[in-house]
Amino acid sequence: IIKGYEATCYSSGLTDGARCSRCGEILKSQVIVQKLSHQYEGEPINPTCTNSGHIDYKCILCGDTYSEELEPLGHSEEIIKGYEATCYSSGLTDGAKCSRCGEILKSQKIINIVNHNYHNAICIYCNYLNSLMLASDYGYNYLLNLTNGLEMQKLYNDLAEASLVFNDNYDLDLVNENVAYINYSKYNLTKEEAGYVWSLFRKDNPQYFWLRYGLRYGKVTDDEDPSNNYNFLELLAFEDFYKGSVRKKYNDLLVDYIKLYVDEHINESNYNKALFYHDLIINQIDYKYDSNNKPDSSGIAHSIAGVLDSSGVVCEGYAKMFEIMLRISNVSVLYVTGGNHAFNLAQMDDGNWYWFDLTYDDTKELASGVKHTYFCVNDTEALVDNNISVSFNFLNTHELDSYTDISYKGSYELPSRSSVVFNASAHNISAVRKEDEK
Repeated sequence: IIKGYEATCYSSGLTDGARCSRCGEILKSQVIVQKLSHQYEGEPINPTCTNSGHIDYKCILCGDTYSEELEPLGHSEEIIKGYEATCYSSGLTDGAKCSRCGEILKSQKIINIVNHNYHNAICIYCNYLNSLMLASDYGYNYLLNLTNGLEMQKLYNDLAEASLVFNDNYDLDLVNENVAYINYSKYNLTKEEAGYVWSLFRKDNPQYFWLRYGLRYGKVTDDEDPSNNYNFLELLAFEDFYKGSVRKKYNDLLVDYIKLYVDEHINESNYNKALFYHDLIINQIDYKYDSNNKPDSSGIAHSIAGVLDSSGVVCEGYAKMFEIMLRISNVSVLYVTGGNHAFNLAQMDDGNWYWFDLTYDDTKELASGVKHTYFCVNDTEALVDNNISVSFNFLNTHELDSYTDISYKGSYELPSRSSVVFNASAHNISAVRKEDEK
């Protein structure tokens, strides 16, 4: 046997051969075996987004080794979606991160809370209704005519703060009618003065449909330390509006109502604005009676709520809805009470103040359901009403609460009314008051 040798990865081999041991003749020639190819196996060290990797190879035949470098993968960008700031919370800009390694490639930045931007008392960004912009300051300012006016204004502000908190907090459900206890002793006010402040506050704020017309007083007594004693009045809510979801419903309806009508008429004369809202409100609702055919005593009927949901109101609801819509339309208007009745006084285009009573003008006698007997009239002009056969004027049929009565039934002194009948044509106003038969 002529011993051969195996091929390797580096050199060829030979097969075994054979020859005669005596004469040396080749009996079997050796054949060349081709050089082998390396058979590498490798274990990769994978690259990352920022670091290179490599594979270390080793030949299983000869043990030869070598390495191959792998380039970094690079980041795979994924957007981190931000969100806009609102009037209630800050926002975030868009950011970016790597979808493989999670590294933040672009940080999100905080966007500051945006300020409310109001149009007709409604934020154009978030639809928030600024109730304070629907309020009158007539009663608030009138308090300065009184001896303790400054202190009474402080109590008025406490009422305003508590009312706004309750009005806007839809997470709060009442279990009884109490909204807040308001301490009036700290301002050294009497019970009568505190009640008077409440009365003017309620007249100034028709937007708080939940605000009950009743008033309750109380006293906190500390027997051990009398210096802790104080008197309070209770801010009360109608039962209809105990639930926050119900208050939200009616505030949303008020937003819709304002959006629907105000801009369409904002550039008209004061007279035409008053005429539009007078007829609109009367045509949308009827006077609300209970099952015993008595004026309905519910909170919905005694507020703007009964107009907003078209269920009907008593005089208070007519006057308050009219007041809100004129005020938001830049017309000076007051809520007036007297003889358990509510009506309005508004300033027309001649600068004078005139009477309006939507309740008395809501009639079933006419096909239109609306008359204008008590629309834009002064104290003394002769009025015509099919229900009244004798000559009369506005003050013959309306009492006025006394502004000298400093109690919870008191009112404010009213502006002087016009001494002449309003003349629409003198102010280039095309619309005129409709006659009853029309």
